[in-house]
Amino acid sequence: MNVRKTRKRRITSLFILFTFLVGVITNPLLFFPFGRAVVQEQDLSVDWGDNVFQNLPYTFSGTFYENSDPTFAFSNADIEYTYIPDPTINNEYTITGDFTNNESRQPLNESFVSMTNGEYFNTTEMQVDDDIYAGYNYTGIGVYRATYSFTDELDGMSGTDIDFVDIDNSDVDCTVTIMTSLDGHKKVLELDDQSAVGKITIINALVNEEYGSIEFWILTTDATIRTDVGISHGPLPISRLRIDLDGFRTNDGGGGFAQIVAASDNTWYHVKIDFELTAGGYQGLAEDDYHIHIDGIHYGDYDVESAEVHADRFTFSTNDGDNGYTTYIDAIGYSWDNDYMIGWNREEWAFFGDYPAAYSFEGDDIGDDPSGWVISEASSGDIEVVSGFNGHKKVVHFQDTNAASISTLTNTFSSYEESGAIEFWVTKTNSLNLYFRGYKDGGTKFINQITSIVGGDAFSYDIWHLIKLTFECDVGGYDGLAADTYNIYLDGILTSNSPFAFDTPVDSLNGLHFETHTPHDTVDIHFDAIDYSWSPGYSNGRNRLTENDDILGHYPASHSFPFDNIGEAPEGWDNAAYTVIGSAWQEHRKVLKLTRDGSNPIIERDFYTDITSGTIELYMGSDDVTQLSHLRLYDGASSVIQINLYDDKLQYRYDGAYNPILDPILDNKWYHIKLDFETGAGLYKGLAADTFYITIDGTQYGPYPFNNVAPHVDKIYFTCNSAAVYNYYVDAIDYSWDPYYYVGRNINPTTANLLGQYPGTYSFESELVYAKDNEIGFFSAGTADSATIIEEYYGHKKVMKWSSGIAGYMYNYDFKSNSQTTGTIELYAKTVVVAPQIRLREGGGSFAVVVKVYSGSIRAYYGDGAGGSTYQSVVVDSNFQHIKIKFDTITDRQSVWINGINLIDNVPFDYDARVDVLDSYSMYASAGFEFYLDAISYSWDDNYLIGDNLHYNNFLGSETFENYNQTYPGDYYGTESFDYYTEDEVYYGTYDFRDEADGTSGTSIDFVDFVNLYDGGVEIVSSWQSHNKVLRLQDDATAGEDPHFHHNIVQTTSGTHEFWIGTNDVTKYWEFYTFEGGIGYINRLRISASSISYFDGGAWNVLIAVSNNIFYHVQLVWRADNTQDIYINGVLEADNVSTDDNMVSGVNRIFFKCFGDSTDYLYLDAYGETEDTTSHGGLGYTVDYNILSQDIEPILEGGYEIDNI
Repeated sequence: MNVRKTRKRRITSLFILFTFLVGVITNPLLFFPFGRAVVQEQDLSVDWGDNVFQNLPYTFSGTFYENSDPTFAFSNADIEYTYIPDPTINNEYTITGDFTNNESRQPLNESFVSMTNGEYFNTTEMQVDDDIYAGYNYTGIGVYRATYSFTDELDGMSGTDIDFVDIDNSDVDCTVTIMTSLDGHKKVLELDDQSAVGKITIINALVNEEYGSIEFWILTTDATIRTDVGISHGPLPISRLRIDLDGFRTNDGGGGFAQIVAASDNTWYHVKIDFELTAGGYQGLAEDDYHIHIDGIHYGDYDVESAEVHADRFTFSTNDGDNGYTTYIDAIGYSWDNDYMIGWNREEWAFFGDYPAAYSFEGDDIGDDPSGWVISEASSGDIEVVSGFNGHKKVVHFQDTNAASISTLTNTFSSYEESGAIEFWVTKTNSLNLYFRGYKDGGTKFINQITSIVGGDAFSYDIWHLIKLTFECDVGGYDGLAADTYNIYLDGILTSNSPFAFDTPVDSLNGLHFETHTPHDTVDIHFDAIDYSWSPGYSNGRNRLTENDDILGHYPASHSFPFDNIGEAPEGWDNAAYTVIGSAWQEHRKVLKLTRDGSNPIIERDFYTDITSGTIELYMGSDDVTQLSHLRLYDGASSVIQINLYDDKLQYRYDGAYNPILDPILDNKWYHIKLDFETGAGLYKGLAADTFYITIDGTQYGPYPFNNVAPHVDKIYFTCNSAAVYNYYVDAIDYSWDPYYYVGRNINPTTANLLGQYPGTYSFESELVYAKDNEIGFFSAGTADSATIIEEYYGHKKVMKWSSGIAGYMYNYDFKSNSQTTGTIELYAKTVVVAPQIRLREGGGSFAVVVKVYSGSIRAYYGDGAGGSTYQSVVVDSNFQHIKIKFDTITDRQSVWINGINLIDNVPFDYDARVDVLDSYSMYASAGFEFYLDAISYSWDDNYLIGDNLHYNNFLGSETFENYNQTYPGDYYGTESFDYYTEDEVYYGTYDFRDEADGTSGTSIDFVDFVNLYDGGVEIVSSWQSHNKVLRLQDDATAGEDPHFHHNIVQTTSGTHEFWIGTNDVTKYWEFYTFEGGIGYINRLRISASSISYFDGGAWNVLIAVSNNIFYHVQLVWRADNTQDIYINGVLEADNVSTDDNMVSGVNRIFFKCFGDSTDYLYLDAYGETEDTTSHGGLGYTVDYNILSQDIEPILEGGYEIDNI
């Protein structure tokens, strides 16, 4: 059978566990050992009637938890389950014995199971979810997917009953059967030859294949005895591979079998054969040639034995003179199989390479023209869909070998577009002249060659590059563009600081056109995943992710924002006001954040089509659900459906009133919302016209009437408009009209499908095993070396092996095109014998950072202060080592951690190098070597946070540490690699009062340098408003007596200080200000009349409204030009405004003063000074360190960075 690729679908039925196949995985680096019992995620039962296939067990992977700490997932394991044909059996049913049919197989109709509601679900990738930690993603351990992987064959099936076997010419005492498993491979084909005079011959009929690739796994119990694998035309051999005499042998050109590499008994080998019987070109082959790859190593070219027009047989056979041996075959894959990509069968359960887009070509047949496109092929041109190229499945191959001819590929849009984005993947094998053009009605181009996009920007051969074009024909300002201009992005990087002008202004576009430009050399190029911003389900960067790509904290959906910039409005959304992408909230990363603070935040998104019925799913929540937050679906200006968070309720609006649906709801909690709606008479989901269902966290409510009747909806809109200060969060917005949608797609975050997967900027999860050199996304260039992806090494899945017999180097272009002044790189590395070096430098200058990895130690090199070099070394074991490098080219200093140990700290670059930026990241070895790398990660990758690659299998805790690995209230325990306890409600600061005893007062407090208190007071109290150890200043009720104190700082004309401040009475008058002695106030603020205000030298200006008994985070920035910025709770409330007085020598004090003539209190906590480099034993202070509500001191001591959100 042909394996049909299916997409993940959530299945609401549950299942019954009956066998654990794999137990707890322990990793000495990441997980401390557990002596206690473990529990598996809840609800492993089935709702009876859901599954029509009963008594068939299935294999899945589950997530397992510490019994006493069910929030801490520490391992995944295989489980098997079955559907039991007795409707009376409930969740507590105990399985007391083996099932009659205990083999693992798919349902009878390939991948699908029919459900009672008429929908079809893919059981092979079932997910169950009852909270954010759940996720049972089938990993297919032992199953190698291919055209013929035998997963649907019953054990013992034999001969031509097996799908692959079209002809079985086996003799007596020779059998061909399906067996359950062998050495990690499930469902394999067994060829057992026990005949002294006969042999096995089985044939699979091919359909006249002129070129292509066949790959498979093979194992023999005796490599001294002959097993033949042949591709032929009838009985005429084209190419043959033989295992015999302890080697793989081939018959090059019919001249006799010669060994090409040794072979061993009882060892699985992966074999790929490429052949070309036409004029040549496939895989670089000449006509009538073939290659052989064994375990990823290339052998050949070889000449065919018989030059034939096509191949029509693929054969396995044993030798009629030998007996007493068995050969096993698994996972036979053909390049011409529309549902297979060459490379999938090299690893367990691989399904990736399809990059979602308006045109991903997945539905096209190999060899056909791409659907939706018009092609014009020159006399020597060829444009067609091919099976795949370098890890992308189903791509368009554009080839033109006639230098004087023109070939074209054209798509006409369904509408005229005034602005938007066009994105596509492209790779080329040589230099070329090729235009890509946006046009109107076949008119003038405005984009030219992609060979060198701008000023020689690197465009490497045989590497997939992502091109993105944003354009503006009108004055809408798409991507910040003026009319008649466009931007080009190469691999996510803007290629020019200034937009490009159209060749000829047009008022709209309606087509995309590629053509060769004469004269040209041979054009050989591939396209994939061509996407338009106006296509259904589009979001910025949708076509960047394939099935295996996992981003921590990312919930897949039409709009989940992984490639939008933090602090900016998401691309393609309209009328954004006070709405940005927030870094994270409540376990979700990259979320839509609407901040209400004096003005109403708004953002909306056009559907680009009129939707009469459908489903929208999303997450929404707020940090204050007493205030009003809206989700609306519009038809033009009419609000059709309106859902609100308000008054501690989730409500819908109808007939001018808010109507409760869920009461109560909570602050700081995500609610998963699913809206099914019907605007007409279509009875979508059984709905009457102008009604909708709403499902909240799995519970359906309704139907409810529309707020306003409309024939359709055409946009989604979010806002919040209460008077208070609060934030409204939205994430993972999914539409049923998105072609990649399925019910519940956004419920669970992406998680690694591979045991042993460590996330990173480059974690290789979507690289093909045996991919080499420029086929690998990380590898850019090298000398005398080779990089290869291997399936597993020392517990890490998908690892890059870099090796050579002589000295060599390798560098990564992505770093070169993203030069950095400061940053952090972390990765896993392991070497064998020779010690390769990890090097960072500027251009071709001196190396600033050098870390040398030996097999038993690691050295970090640094300058000795006299232009020389020295190093620190640490002993390591034979496992992968975690290396973290932090650099700063402003100070020319570096720090290095090995497995969390701070080896060198803030020391000069090697040889005291002075650099402006670091833009060269390379590996070097002085002799033959093997170097293994995994989870290579950069701090400037905004989908990666330093420390992420310590999360085994992509388990994600919370960035704010709430509910993170909690063992008992108030204290939080991390994994062994962090090895810390964090105390709750301790805010880190230069002065955070943690070491001050309760009742310490006056100048005995370290922070307080002068007091004038009258009858007031200043002292340390144990806690206030969930902050432990805070400073309290008390007012004096006597008029004219204004208690105050000040703190001395190092005099400076520029600085950033931040702290928490609040009072029990915001109607009283409280001032806090920086000061220059002899000059006056610099930054001057006050709390009074229920607001925080600042003085600009002429008048008081209100920043925000405030309330009693709330701590507010204040950040003061002052500059030498006597301007200031003021942030409240992370929001810039005063931007580049004047200070009160002008500085002469700079600020040298900060005052806190009471003017209220009362006995009320002002509270202060976690005062942070950015010039601080000595507090907390030399850890010092960095902006935002005082935001987190848990003590970060032990984390900083371990050399880890904090994500402040």
